[in-house]
Amino acid sequence: MIAIRSIGSVVLGLIAFLAVTFLLDWIASSVCPTCLSPDRAHFTSVTLLIVALVYWAAATWLAGLVAARVAPRAPIVHAVVVGSCLTLFFALNALGALTSGEDPVWWHLILVVLAIPLSLGGARMAHRAVVVETRGA
Repeated sequence: MIAIRSIGSVVLGLIAFLAVTFLLDWIASSVCPTCLSPDRAHFTSVTLLIVALVYWAAATWLAGLVAARVAPRAPIVHAVVVGSCLTLFFALNALGALTSGEDPVWWHLILVVLAIPLSLGGARMAHRAVVVETRGA
């Protein structure tokens, strides 16, 4: 049962990341349809890339928080696993950006570098919430 909950915590963290990024990408494309390239896959300005970077970073932080809160034990380890999965995902995106030339590589590299620290930040917030709940009870 603990193994299932451990795997589930990582999966839920990744689902939280995907849900937030898809939702915010959809909102961004609805609010400003001309801000995306014609194939709706790439932002067209540096300002929009920075905005997307901020909410992708927030989603990474949330993924670490969710994984840590659901984990049966060792919440930091689960957040690192989520951060590692996202690092791999971001690195593959960076590689694709290098070969396609459509997105700036710096955007992807920032996410590669920050994925584990951001997910650890979410885990630390989850740990603080648990400590406060324990003390308050």
